Amino acid sequence: MHRHDRRQQGFTLLELVIAVSVMSVLLAMAAPSFSQLIETNKIKRLATEVEWFLVQAKSEAVMRGSNVYIHKVTSPAPQWCLFSSLSAAIGSSDCSNPPNNLLGLVASSNFELATLDSSSTLTNFYFDPIYGKPESAAIGGNYTYSLGQYTFKTVLYSPTGRIYSCILAPSTSDKVGSYEQC
Repeated sequence: MHRHDRRQQGFTLLELVIAVSVMSVLLAMAAPSFSQLIETNKIKRLATEVEWFLVQAKSEAVMRGSNVYIHKVTSPAPQWCLFSSLSAAIGSSDCSNPPNNLLGLVASSNFELATLDSSSTLTNFYFDPIYGKPESAAIGGNYTYSLGQYTFKTVLYSPTGRIYSCILAPSTSDKVGSYEQC
């Protein structure tokens, strides 16, 4: 005698609704920390790019045996960018129209919602071709950039040519990646 069991195949509607509800709650809890992770990675990437942009310009000056100029451009607003070039004057360049003799570029278009400020000495300056030290930058200066709750600073010290980055805010975290408090 054969007995045919009617086995259930698949999910019932109730099981499916419960599974979707649980997944929705888990995703809603993960979303804020995920957006903070993206923000943290973006500001760390910006700190690294600004620091290496300056290191590259310094190296280019020594390798080429000529001045390499750094220009901070803030047009059209609210865009910003940093150019390095062999020319002291960049003419009517803006962030969407870089100069012809461009060596390096860091632009706000790659870092949505990030702001950049600089000390007045670092708006336009150049690296010396002999020692790679910043000239016409007084004792030095810094670039400060912010995104969300984070504020980082890249410092350029003129007498030695040292370039380093550190965290200004939030002051509650000791380290963000390899960057420490200023």
